[in-house]
Amino acid sequence: MTLLAIYAFIKFWLPLATATSLCVKGFFYTRSVVRNAQDGISIWTNTLLDNHMAHIQKAAEDASDSLKSIAEANHDFAVAMREMREDFQESQAENIRVQGAILTGIEVLKDR
Repeated sequence: MTLLAIYAFIKFWLPLATATSLCVKGFFYTRSVVRNAQDGISIWTNTLLDNHMAHIQKAAEDASDSLKSIAEANHDFAVAMREMREDFQESQAENIRVQGAILTGIEVLKDR
């Protein structure tokens, strides 16, 4: 192979190999840039959503706490109503017993 043939070979293939390697390098560089951009966008959107959802989460937790306190108050109210009903029933029973004793006393007085 002559020097001229080697020169022609290099003159033909070197620009093609260089262009191909630049294209491959550009492809992988672009891919890494896109991946980094996607990661950056993902981090940014997660931060944005976290900031956006933080007040919603706090409001939901506050509402949950309020509902718990309302449920406890309702339970206490129900217990108080149950005790009042029992007291009323006892009072009614005592009233019926007293009314019966009064009627019995009036009947005894009528008989005398």
